[in-house]
Amino acid sequence: NLLAPEDCERVKKRHDFLLAQTEDLEKAIDDLLGIISEANRQIEDNFLKTFAEARENFRKVYSVFFEGGQADLILTEEDNPVESGIEVKATPPGKKINSNTQLSTGENVLTAIALLFALFEIKFYK
Repeated sequence: NLLAPEDCERVKKRHDFLLAQTEDLEKAIDDLLGIISEANRQIEDNFLKTFAEARENFRKVYSVFFEGGQADLILTEEDNPVESGIEVKATPPGKKINSNTQLSTGENVLTAIALLFALFEIKFYK
């Protein structure tokens, strides 16, 4: 085949081009994974900072609303805070509560309002 050297050269150029494209794509994938990892880290840091503020504010506001008592916000999965649920614990003064279902309707409402005020305090006082 007299055209074999030309075909070989053409195929080699195409192979080199595709190899370069593959390397570019692999580098882009690595860069994107790095960006995603950094973004996830920043999201987790910001969430934990905001959660700590909300938790502290909730404790204070709850104590003011109920003139005592204890309240807390707890992450259900501390090892994965961004996807974790948040549990609200509330104990009015003079009561021993095992679950929030034991709170009266009024106590539930005041607890929810205390949580809203705690979150508003983060938003408006920054």
